[in-house]
Amino acid sequence: MLNMKPIPSFSSILNIVLTVNRFFRPKIIFVFLIFAAFVFSPKAYAAVDVVIEGASSFVCPKGTYTYTAKTYSGEFGYQIYSCNIFWTVYKGIEIVGNGTGASFTFTFPDVGIYEIKVNARNCSWHGDGEKIISTNSRVPIPSPISGPAMCTPGQAYSYTTSPTLASIFPVTGNCFYHYPYQWTAPAGWSINGGGNSAFTNETVSIVAPAGTPAGSYTISVQGSISKPGSGGFWYSTKRDFSVQIGPFSQYQVSVSGAGMVCNGNSYTYTANVPTGHQNGYTYSWTYPSGWNVQNTSNNTITFYLPSYNNSYGPVRVSVNNGCGATSLTGITVQPCSYMMSSGDFKIYPNPSSGDLFVEYDTENNQLGKSFDGESQAQNSKPSIVIFKVDIFDRTEKLVGTGKSIENKVYLDTKGLQPGTYFLHIYSGDQVLREQIIIEN
Repeated sequence: MLNMKPIPSFSSILNIVLTVNRFFRPKIIFVFLIFAAFVFSPKAYAAVDVVIEGASSFVCPKGTYTYTAKTYSGEFGYQIYSCNIFWTVYKGIEIVGNGTGASFTFTFPDVGIYEIKVNARNCSWHGDGEKIISTNSRVPIPSPISGPAMCTPGQAYSYTTSPTLASIFPVTGNCFYHYPYQWTAPAGWSINGGGNSAFTNETVSIVAPAGTPAGSYTISVQGSISKPGSGGFWYSTKRDFSVQIGPFSQYQVSVSGAGMVCNGNSYTYTANVPTGHQNGYTYSWTYPSGWNVQNTSNNTITFYLPSYNNSYGPVRVSVNNGCGATSLTGITVQPCSYMMSSGDFKIYPNPSSGDLFVEYDTENNQLGKSFDGESQAQNSKPSIVIFKVDIFDRTEKLVGTGKSIENKVYLDTKGLQPGTYFLHIYSGDQVLREQIIIEN
């Protein structure tokens, strides 16, 4: 064993220094002061960094987990092995567990939010350290439900949650799941031949009473974990699923997408239904002639408008959920006007690196008349024009907007990714469009 001698005190070191020959004394004192400033500074005794390894965000009640604490020099980063490690587990302000040593094993007794705290003490000359992590003890939420529309109330239809929790959380995993599911359906419905709730496996047979009106209804499933003894079960958050009885009505279907389109660009439209897209649903689209279909995927369709396109109008869809097709419904699409060379507005700087200005040019505009609808009756160019500017990315997502103050709009583009964007300038019943480049 090494025979460690104590470090001399500051005063004893200073006395030794002062006994040195007077000729060297000023230089030695200067060097000593620099050395002492480092050795006795707080930075030289930086706090210890603590790292906790183990399940940090999600655990299961009744689950047993092992955590490990490692300590490192806060100044130099190397691992320290001399610390005394103390563990404390809190639920709220209550201490529910504690221990010592580099490793700590704990069984979570209930659901809820827990804090696991490590205190590292007596780490030689390194000082002390502390670390706290939070974890949520809860029942896993089941996977999404899948199943068909109920075309005929009174008949049985099968619904399942997949993949199963048992496959996601096997016996060797973070949370061994081997428990039933709690299924619930609307009042009066039957699950597996019984009432409207059942404690069973991942697949169920559900019957809606004959004569149930067409429409959208909700079923749900929950995971469960048994409490110790005969104390019942803990349950997860519900996983809901919308079941459609009969075909959709026209009023249950809508189309979302751009209401104004510009040639030379692509646009995506989505058919929206209460249940969301399900396997077996089909979609029949109608759209203006001359539009090119680039892609269809589930309930979406993407069009490309050629530069020579002069056709606009309704984009509509009919949805068949297996029980019948709806009437066509959708939105009417209007053209936007390009403003690639008009002198009515000054846009600067373009490219933009954080700040962008759109300014109405009262002296050099090319229209020869008011741009905004409120002043169209005037023959002279207006001195003040009210307009609005929106910024869209290449997917037609709105990423910025601004309204004019004294003929000028300021737009902050610092948060945008570099690339090509489009300005839509609105005034009265006109929409003008300009391409800009962002170089943040």
